[in-house]
Amino acid sequence: MLNRVGADGAVRDACRSRVLESALALALVERWGSGHHDARTRIVRYLERHQNSEDLIDATVAAAALGRGTRQLARRQALEDIISRVPDFTGPRKRALVHAIFTMLGAATDHADVAAHAVDVSALHPWAAVQAVAVNAILGRAVVCCARNPDG
Repeated sequence: MLNRVGADGAVRDACRSRVLESALALALVERWGSGHHDARTRIVRYLERHQNSEDLIDATVAAAALGRGTRQLARRQALEDIISRVPDFTGPRKRALVHAIFTMLGAATDHADVAAHAVDVSALHPWAAVQAVAVNAILGRAVVCCARNPDG
């Protein structure tokens, strides 16, 4: 994946880079450790250009990935913006997905309103089921970690 990071910091493949993919790539690079300084620098520059975007979701995700203290209110507004765009039957799954994204970016502060295993995969298409299982795993681990260390 790191070979796909362009000179401008965008992750390019079959579609143009988006803030979400770049934010998640940055989280991976930072967890992976040293040795990828150039790719990390380019991704950070890309996200810095989007942290003040007029698109609330892009701005919130970019700021969260950069560790620039997105307020709980901004995250909640971004969450509600996403949920308002999806059909009602996908709302709980999308809400859990957004919480999982902020968890992976180190910006989640409240797991109380998303049950760790709230997404039932039995009626989902295979691609959605895979996504839901991953979300359940991320949120389940976050709930366990928060229970062990409630102060952060």
